[in-house]
Amino acid sequence: RIAIMKDGRVLQVGSPEEVYCRPATEFVATFVGLSTILTGECTGGVARTALGEFPVGGAADGVVRMAVRPETVRIDSGGTVDARVSKAAYRGDRWLLTVMAGETELLAYADARREPGDQVTLGIDPAPVPVAPDEDHA
Repeated sequence: RIAIMKDGRVLQVGSPEEVYCRPATEFVATFVGLSTILTGECTGGVARTALGEFPVGGAADGVVRMAVRPETVRIDSGGTVDARVSKAAYRGDRWLLTVMAGETELLAYADARREPGDQVTLGIDPAPVPVAPDEDHA
């Protein structure tokens, strides 16, 4: 088990897999790996975002913030969100892309090289994980 702390406070305790896959806060999500924080409006367990609707079981109605890991963003594989590559960095076995879907910036991995300016389609699977906002976003 590991504990993630910030400013002397324990934010989350769990197995490495739990902490990575189900981060409790925005800080935990970005501290333990690459993550994009997406904002949506939740009603009845469904968050509506600029990238579509996602199930967020257990989240209260209202504004919800969600962690999107780059490995959950699918590039050109049946996605429905149009985006443009703004940056591409070679990471040995894959490419780390920064993509813009409208005004929303996301990180995504791709197996094939993409260039800034390339048009792609995105899908997210599995759905983003709801996280508690950090104090500066509360």
